Amino acid sequence: MKSKTILKTSEYVNYGHPDIMADCLSNALVDAYIRYDPQAKCGLETLIKNETIVFGGELSIREPENCRVNVEGIVKWIIHDLGYTKSNGLDPNSIKVINLIGKQSREINNMVVREDGDLGAGDQGICWGFSTKDTDVGMPLDLYIAKLLINKVNNIEGLGPDIKSQVSVEYFENKKVIKNILISTMHDEKISLSELRNSLTILIPEFLKEENLDQYLDNNTIIKINPFGSFILGGSYADCGVSGRKLVVNQYGSSCEIGGGSLNTKDPTKVDLSGALACRYMANNVLNAGNFDEVRVNLAYIIGDPQPSALRIIIKQGDNTSDLNQEIVQKLKSHFPITPKQIIDKFDLYRPIYYNLAKNGYFGNSSYPWEQLDLVEKIKYLF
Repeated sequence: MKSKTILKTSEYVNYGHPDIMADCLSNALVDAYIRYDPQAKCGLETLIKNETIVFGGELSIREPENCRVNVEGIVKWIIHDLGYTKSNGLDPNSIKVINLIGKQSREINNMVVREDGDLGAGDQGICWGFSTKDTDVGMPLDLYIAKLLINKVNNIEGLGPDIKSQVSVEYFENKKVIKNILISTMHDEKISLSELRNSLTILIPEFLKEENLDQYLDNNTIIKINPFGSFILGGSYADCGVSGRKLVVNQYGSSCEIGGGSLNTKDPTKVDLSGALACRYMANNVLNAGNFDEVRVNLAYIIGDPQPSALRIIIKQGDNTSDLNQEIVQKLKSHFPITPKQIIDKFDLYRPIYYNLAKNGYFGNSSYPWEQLDLVEKIKYLF
């Protein structure tokens, strides 16, 4: 039987896009509250439009009357760090902050902090993790290339920081071909549209060659640069940014389901975050232990309950996709952190790492503890 053709498409968005700016601002506050109280419980949402930033959500910290988190100062620093200045349209010193963050519900807090010292899930949640042999870092090829291109364009003077990319890859009989590449980037007024298009159309194939990815190009690959025209006004003046809106971008593109909850804006007792990291960790190790082509891991939680209510592992080899035998799944559970407390302890999640994760991505960076393959040898016997 012939292999079917599959076309996968994923986008990536740079941190100067207003939605990612909102995620970064939320996570910068999460970091600040965790610095003050390592057991802080946060669910901090952000809206940004023009020079106005609105914070909302829930917060539970010890001795709140002594907390000296400088929200306005953090905001100014973050806007500057994300690449915005008065000259490109958003002056950090002109930002207006509306702070509507309230106290976390006592009922929710009591469900999380249990009398037995364990931690209950901070909310109900459906979490997915993914890993693939397509790339060395276990990320889908289309999303991996889309992110590399964003990072490259963002480092070119006069371009960004508001940038989006989109890449489509066709799979057929063990061959992968990039069908099209789209880059939409904010640019200085002094850079003409024709100059921008010409330079990036030349640069992209050269860059992919440097990254040993030119093998996926062919004569029919289409490259589109700013197809809608010039893009001088960007960021929060061109669009309204809201936290938690780039869920697929922050996870695995079109290659894997998502649970619907954002990884950003929250502390790690929220399983949308910690459960998703555990799923990725499990997917990476199972992929390499079983020498599969792809692995998808699904965890589900009930609010207040430490143990997941469901665990499903889906494996792919060649054209065959199936659920992993439940007997093996149950044996795997004993090797992996799956309760909120186990996950938090394993990955040391109560530390101020969340701004960097919102800015640069949660997956595909080998320095992150949930990316490690330290359980491969221990679980190989199951496959």
